[in-house]
Amino acid sequence: MNFANLFKNEDDPLVLEDGAKVIEESDSSDLLYVVLDGAVEILVHGKPVETVEAGGLFGEMSLIDSKPASASAVVKGSAKLAVVDKKRFTFLVQQHPTFALDLMKEMSRRLRSMDATV
Repeated sequence: MNFANLFKNEDDPLVLEDGAKVIEESDSSDLLYVVLDGAVEILVHGKPVETVEAGGLFGEMSLIDSKPASASAVVKGSAKLAVVDKKRFTFLVQQHPTFALDLMKEMSRRLRSMDATV
């Protein structure tokens, strides 16, 4: 799924430049981010593990389980992001059930990808 489609009319996207840290590994975070434009690099213990481009999302685990972030997220080039808090997330799950299913598929893909590198 291209998650950005749900946010194509985003009123107030977060616009960040190259090198901006969106999430710091082990910090508290209760936000999910959808990449509307640009790219964000995901790092675990300082090592790149994935680049999330337009249509992708990140930050979902901490939003769901209220635990510290398991990875850092740093903007590559520049990026425009939709910011999703718990209230908005709950609304999306209720109003767009396929959003929840697609989010679970994305989480599963990431977990399997991480397992394959171990």
